[in-house]
Amino acid sequence: MIKYNEYFRFTNQAAGIGLPFVTWMLLTTDEALLNRAEAYVMLQDYENAVADINLMFSTKTAGYDNSSIITPSDINDPNGPFAFTDSNLYTPFYTLSANDLPYINLILTMRKSIFYNEGLRWFDIKRHNIEVIHRNANVNGGTTSTFTLTKDDNRRAVQIPSDAQAFNIAPNPR
Repeated sequence: MIKYNEYFRFTNQAAGIGLPFVTWMLLTTDEALLNRAEAYVMLQDYENAVADINLMFSTKTAGYDNSSIITPSDINDPNGPFAFTDSNLYTPFYTLSANDLPYINLILTMRKSIFYNEGLRWFDIKRHNIEVIHRNANVNGGTTSTFTLTKDDNRRAVQIPSDAQAFNIAPNPR
């Protein structure tokens, strides 16, 4: 699925040649709104978090109508569509209460789909210490291989730059 349209700037109109380019927004309202919703959850201000979630749904959902408004009771319903039971999925260095988990799960799921192919998921993976599982399907052989990046894997750490290592700073273990 194409997420960004390519633009083309002609350098020679007669020959039909030029430079293709894509514009990229470094800071978007979508990211700011979901970051704010997550911050509201951390402050246990669930009403404002749900207001931000509803605002995001209203702008990102085709055919959205006002009868689709989500309430905190919808998110906290153990049998509802937003039910969340895996308390080991998110293990950040700070404490999350059991009340926070359904909201965090919903917000991170929204971030996962809205920011697809933008690289922002890595920040969520690092911040919430999420295990990553990639499945590689071999269509011809019919086999599936799985690659897992566990929560304590050393490959999660960004490597110390070689310029800094030249000054005897030890590299991160790999």
